[in-house]
Amino acid sequence: MVVPDYILVQTATNVWHKLVQSTETEWVNRELSVVIKLEKMSEGSFEVVLKKTDTLVKRIQIEWCSKISPETLVLGDAFERSYADLGFNSVNEFKLYHWYVLLKDSEQNRMYGVKIQPNALCSFKVYPDSIDLIIDVRSGTNAINVSERDLNCCTVVTKVDKGIDAFDSLRDFCKVMANNYPVTEETYIGSNDWYYAYGHNSHELVVKNAEFMKMICRDIDYNPWVVIDDGWQIDHDPEHGYNGGPWRDTNQTFEDMTSCVSKMLEIGVRPGLWFRPLLTRETDYQEMALNKEENDTIQYFLDPSHPTVKKVIRDDITQFKDWGFEMIKHDFSTVDIFGLWGHEMTLDYFKNETTFYSNKLTTAEIIKEFYQLIRDNAGDMKIIGCNTISHLSAGVFELMRIGDDTSGVNFERTVAYGVNTLAFRTVQNGIFYAADADCIGISDHIPWDNNKEWLKLLAASGTPLFISCDPEKLSEEMINDLKEAVKRSFENAKRDDQLKPVSWEFQQYPSRWERGTQKTNFSWFDKPKQIYTGKS
Repeated sequence: MVVPDYILVQTATNVWHKLVQSTETEWVNRELSVVIKLEKMSEGSFEVVLKKTDTLVKRIQIEWCSKISPETLVLGDAFERSYADLGFNSVNEFKLYHWYVLLKDSEQNRMYGVKIQPNALCSFKVYPDSIDLIIDVRSGTNAINVSERDLNCCTVVTKVDKGIDAFDSLRDFCKVMANNYPVTEETYIGSNDWYYAYGHNSHELVVKNAEFMKMICRDIDYNPWVVIDDGWQIDHDPEHGYNGGPWRDTNQTFEDMTSCVSKMLEIGVRPGLWFRPLLTRETDYQEMALNKEENDTIQYFLDPSHPTVKKVIRDDITQFKDWGFEMIKHDFSTVDIFGLWGHEMTLDYFKNETTFYSNKLTTAEIIKEFYQLIRDNAGDMKIIGCNTISHLSAGVFELMRIGDDTSGVNFERTVAYGVNTLAFRTVQNGIFYAADADCIGISDHIPWDNNKEWLKLLAASGTPLFISCDPEKLSEEMINDLKEAVKRSFENAKRDDQLKPVSWEFQQYPSRWERGTQKTNFSWFDKPKQIYTGKS
């Protein structure tokens, strides 16, 4: 199963060239002087190494010829967060599956993937007669120069299971891809102000959240997290659609961040802070930008490989530590680098032509260095990666937001983005990272009977539980439900088994879930169904 049938390379001219297998582990194209070695071959894995060459290479294609039965169901992962787009499908030759793919038929589960922390962007395509892996080794949109080094692109892993539930099979495969990475066994319960403040936060609002979270966690002897989201920064300007840096100071809604953090710690909560490290309007950095956007103002999307940008990020994180924060949530870096959200990407990945300062490193290597820079400078602080690349976040960040935003005003969005991502990526929870399916956003816009279902699912899953609400607008029933959810979440986070979606093979928003012998049904849609038609 593991030995490829074909290997091809795409050069700087965009032409694909076949390689010929010269030995058991070596594939060559003598005309191009290109050699691909399959190193450390075993029954289910091998490393893909592009040997040193003067030929500029963009991509490598590996193909396994295999007949796919018509009844086969196919499931893959997302590039970064998911966008209500995960689920089992029949064979679709035009669909991309990032990082790994599961093929389920009546007899077995077949899985193909790459281990976490690859040095290339990897995705799979499934055809009726083959499975193909496309390994993007470009630096930005440019072919890579490896004239002075061998490039270890990725480690391919494969697995076949028979007589095993597809969820359990895929969860075990995630452990293979994670290569026994030790994820910290920690419970994450807290608040985030985004889904009711929507950028209009303040010192007073944060203190109120802290007092509320400490109150509802009193019965579990736990110091909850309180994350200050977008809105605190000095150049916060929602009127012009700007939410970037600088990050060195607060705006007038906060007295000063040191006193705010001191108050949070005095209350007994752990402080967290959101920031967007790669966006600025400061013209001093325009020469270090990958791209810029001109609307009412000029915004610069910074190159994470530039030495000056790296220094700014280090200084920002040092400032956050000096203020006393214990968690960082960093956001928007994927769209700031590529110009596209994950669901918009094709095999081109980038919206515009892009050249990095470190142009002899692959895009994946550059992003890995960027993530590691945040990790190293954060020290003991916990890190939430939001809009970060899943396979490159795994093994570096404690938490990753696995889906796009839920909502504090539209329950359909919460179901679409929250339930879907939890169903199809909870296999990764506690293996790649703590899988954060996003907040329960509580407001008058969403009936509590609906929102309570999402709260119950989050609590039952034991995945991170972040609550976003104005405590002064909660009824006694809602407060009691939140207290109970916090207890359940705290208990379930410590369990070895994982809540799994029983109906995931035929529902994108599964209603039937189970953990051990305990089965639970959820109702995501009213009876009769409430249809949202928009404004016209």
